[in-house]
Amino acid sequence: MAKFVKCAEHDEIFKIENGQKCWIQDWSSFVFIAKNMKITWNELLTQVETIPFEELKDNYPVGETMLKKTVTTIVGGKKPRDIFYPEAGHQTDILYKMLYVCPWRADSYGWLDEIQEVGFNVVHSWWPSKAAWEKANDDILNELERRGMYGCVQLPKDFGKAVLEEAARKLGKHPNAFASPFEEPDGKEHPNKAEQKEICDIIKQASPELEIWLCLNWGPWKLKVSFYGVSLVMTDSYPFMTHHGSHPVPNTPAAKDGDCSLPFWTMAEIIKDKIVMIKEVAPADMPIINIGQGYYAGNNAYPNVEEEWKFYNDRLGLNSFAVYPHGQGQNFPSVMDDERIKNQCKELMKKLR
Repeated sequence: MAKFVKCAEHDEIFKIENGQKCWIQDWSSFVFIAKNMKITWNELLTQVETIPFEELKDNYPVGETMLKKTVTTIVGGKKPRDIFYPEAGHQTDILYKMLYVCPWRADSYGWLDEIQEVGFNVVHSWWPSKAAWEKANDDILNELERRGMYGCVQLPKDFGKAVLEEAARKLGKHPNAFASPFEEPDGKEHPNKAEQKEICDIIKQASPELEIWLCLNWGPWKLKVSFYGVSLVMTDSYPFMTHHGSHPVPNTPAAKDGDCSLPFWTMAEIIKDKIVMIKEVAPADMPIINIGQGYYAGNNAYPNVEEEWKFYNDRLGLNSFAVYPHGQGQNFPSVMDDERIKNQCKELMKKLR
């Protein structure tokens, strides 16, 4: 059985494996290890033994770094701190980097090659038709699994219980698949909270292990959303839209010309109200991924991808990343013809490893 240790002088945690100390370099890795052990990260922390630094240094040679955001930091010479605990409960166990809305085609995988090259490890797509489950869906999910990637599929809506059951059953056979059965119910009359629960029950009865990912927007979550059966929330906003209160940074070209296509716009103040709502309404331990929607096709704002990500993640303690190239997603990879945006995504995702 593996042993987990830290020393009083440092906050770093190591897994002792085959007589070697393997540094657990980031928080996601620590949580991932716990998940593989079928225990919570809290339970795993109780197994971490504090030993003298000399014992750690002299008795255990350096092994492989376990990297999957840093669990701990070296405090060298300062008063030892407690083992690091995350301040928020909305982090994902696995570090997801998702492109929201992608092609969903199995005849060729050029679209997937570029998505992976940029650094994404999750693709999202909508159900292609009212048809029953097609072999192409299995082929795509198998190809994603071969690449170490995940697929989040928007399940068929309003097609009847039988179609939904079949889709859930077939999707549930893929360990790298997630179901997204409805989109932004917080902004619609249907499905209401009771209908959301009914749909989730159908999915769970067909595939008990299949995770349900829920997409939400700006609406009143407390009034409109049932989190029953949901494993993760994806939420999107439009922080740089002028009608939401965004305005150009003073003394920039955008302020001078009023050109919304220029990347010099502030975050709309109303976004902060949504942050407050999320903190008040979302279940305390619900993993959340914000979908960056700051750049669009046409004559709209092109902000910095990392700045938008940091705005949400710093305030909510998130760790994963998603972006929706609004209006062009299904035509990927053409959405990445904007090399500046493509490179912003690529550089940010390198920092998230």
